[in-house]
Amino acid sequence: MPADESRKASPPVAVTSGGSEGVTSAAAAAATSVDGAGVKHAVIDAPGHAATLAVVTMALFAAGTLLVQGCLAGQVLPPGAQELHPGERYAALVSAGMHFGIVMTRTIVMSIRGGMFTSSSSLVLLVVSGVAACAACLMSLEGSRILVDPVTGCRVHMLRWVEWSVTAFTMTYVVEAVDCETSAMPLLLGLAQGTSTLMGGLMPLAPSRAVWLACLAYAVLAYLTIFPRAR
Repeated sequence: MPADESRKASPPVAVTSGGSEGVTSAAAAAATSVDGAGVKHAVIDAPGHAATLAVVTMALFAAGTLLVQGCLAGQVLPPGAQELHPGERYAALVSAGMHFGIVMTRTIVMSIRGGMFTSSSSLVLLVVSGVAACAACLMSLEGSRILVDPVTGCRVHMLRWVEWSVTAFTMTYVVEAVDCETSAMPLLLGLAQGTSTLMGGLMPLAPSRAVWLACLAYAVLAYLTIFPRAR
């Protein structure tokens, strides 16, 4: 075989100064890894990345739920909290059933296709559906309370805003991470959308109109960061 053809047939070899340790370190940098065809991998496909994001999503939702429920039980939230109407609890129960159905369907499909951890984004989407189902189920329980926004007069369910804040972060991160080689930009955009949504749950707690307007201004500005999508 001519020398030129042998060079074409030979797979590329990573040259490092650290021997096997250098090769291992290079392979661990999955966010910027390149396969034999010269194709760079998305950060969401890095080993263990999706599983870590799923755990973070569940942890954030659990922490937010415990915080809200603890404040309600300890009467830390301001007066004027109301209970959900029976129709609202029934609607939440129906929503929970639909989301649990989605979780079961996705679990079965993923199991048939080869296991729960064979798809990166699918695993995270499964967790997002589970978070939505749990939030709706908690909303349907007797004694679940909401707040009334002091400025708009709208009824605000704190558990719903906990769910939205967490899933806004996670879904934005996933959407950006499937097209990025590093996690910096997906993380920044995810945090921007998550905190923007979080303002909706904090506005009913604002002690004054000025604080309420400040929360609204931050929510709008943070939301606008999703449009440039700079790389």
